[in-house]
Amino acid sequence: MTSPPDPWPLPQRGPLKPMDGTARCSTQDHEQAPLCGRPATWHIAWTLNPGVASSFACDQHMDAFRAEFVYADRHPVDAACPLPGMTWWGPAGLCALDLDTSHDHTPEEITRAH
Repeated sequence: MTSPPDPWPLPQRGPLKPMDGTARCSTQDHEQAPLCGRPATWHIAWTLNPGVASSFACDQHMDAFRAEFVYADRHPVDAACPLPGMTWWGPAGLCALDLDTSHDHTPEEITRAH
């Protein structure tokens, strides 16, 4: 499965990492920079349709994103966000276990390092 094309420019994000229950800021300040790696405080949905494109951000990077980018939704990181099998859910915009088995990705694919 390929990712949907970005409808607008997004901040530089690091490579997809396995979801292991930890939420770290996945922002790179530029292409050659290391990942931020600070504890994430925000979960950002850059797009919701078609498919969710999301990332985690620390407070510092969230402030920059709010000033420079358009995103579909965000919420504070909670315990559910970085767990395998979670998805952006409903009008509340929170993470919940995705029980829809019609998706292209299995939990094993989500947690496998790319």
